[in-house]
Amino acid sequence: MQNDSQLKKTKCPYQKKFTAIKAFCLIFLLLLADRITKYAARSFQVERINRGISFGLFAELPAHWIIIINILILVCFIIFCVSLLSKLPQLPRTGLAVLCAGILGNMWDRLLYGYVTDWLVLPFSSLLFTEGLAVNLADLFLIAGLLLFLVDLYRLEDLQPPKKP
Repeated sequence: MQNDSQLKKTKCPYQKKFTAIKAFCLIFLLLLADRITKYAARSFQVERINRGISFGLFAELPAHWIIIINILILVCFIIFCVSLLSKLPQLPRTGLAVLCAGILGNMWDRLLYGYVTDWLVLPFSSLLFTEGLAVNLADLFLIAGLLLFLVDLYRLEDLQPPKKP
């Protein structure tokens, strides 16, 4: 019979598959939450229409160019995620999944409506922006996912032994 230390060292041959399934489930749940909140914002008419990219930037560009730019970013990001998914520790993988949910949430709006539905006005943002800064859950997922990804990578770099010259 194997002892506990031997069991911990044994790797499941399906670990990559489980990791991908967990990531897709997290993306699905976050995307669902984003869709529900945007639907509620439109239903209660508390939405703000964002025709730009992030924070309304490039709103003057034609809608088809913004969609093309977003699709290119999404494709590059998916290729990046797939190449890193099995090589990263859990926290950056989770960050990438959260980031992907944010990208997909806003992309869904762009393709369906031609704009992104923002509904949450950030407190004190009116000090910097005339009408205040409005975001949605997908925007918050973008920020949270990026922070999870970068913070853990930064921490991993600190744990590396110094390289010899």
